[in-house]
Amino acid sequence: MKNILYLIFSLVLLLPGALNAQDRDLQSMLRYSENHSLTYEEAIEFYTLLDREYPEAELKEMGMTDAGRPLHLFIISGDKTFDPAELHRKGKTILLINNGIHPGEPEGIDASAQFALDILKDSEGLK
Repeated sequence: MKNILYLIFSLVLLLPGALNAQDRDLQSMLRYSENHSLTYEEAIEFYTLLDREYPEAELKEMGMTDAGRPLHLFIISGDKTFDPAELHRKGKTILLINNGIHPGEPEGIDASAQFALDILKDSEGLK
């Protein structure tokens, strides 16, 4: 019985850290303070992780770029509606952030990734 109580107590102490572990992992991927920007592959991995971690987020492939890579659309929706046409019909505010177009312009990529993470970490504000 004593071992079970110790285990429960340990889990209660560790639970808050475990709940934010994914956020810490995601945050560590953003290394703009080290003058490092996300590569295409890192950005897709970052948004894929956001999609997996947060039910209010979805990453979609929407065709191909002129460089022959998949073109992605990342949607954050408080009511979990991920169809752009449906969002428009509902009268939802839609903010389009388009970046990663020109080489040597990393700021938008990193700022958008941080912005998405910040919104999702405070998803109560989406409702």
